[in-house]
Amino acid sequence: MGVLLFCSLTAVVASRALGEDKAWTSFLFLLVLLGSVSSFLFPTDYRIDGEGIVVKHLLTTRLRLWKEVRRIEIGTKAALVSTMRIKSPLDRFRGLVIAFDFAPEVVRQDLARRASLLKPSADAD
Repeated sequence: MGVLLFCSLTAVVASRALGEDKAWTSFLFLLVLLGSVSSFLFPTDYRIDGEGIVVKHLLTTRLRLWKEVRRIEIGTKAALVSTMRIKSPLDRFRGLVIAFDFAPEVVRQDLARRASLLKPSADAD
């Protein structure tokens, strides 16, 4: 509720700053702002299986196959599943963030198991 109020107030301020004749720009601004915070407003569905991870949010579906995954970082509230071995600014775009909000503990355990399999051995180049 607070996010919607913030977005609405920001759109009103933008409308006042741009002038009454530019009301369509404040509406466009509101849509862009709502789109950027949509992951906090609308549900996201995750499916983790033997093939990979599927993330469905609103009208988008993202799939990351296990054979493409090079790194898994597990935090307290989320995990990052990335196609890049080393940290990169592109992680947010190429990787998937899996939120643990209501996920059962078995999801965290499965990701931890898969992360341990990805660790490079001491003999690797």
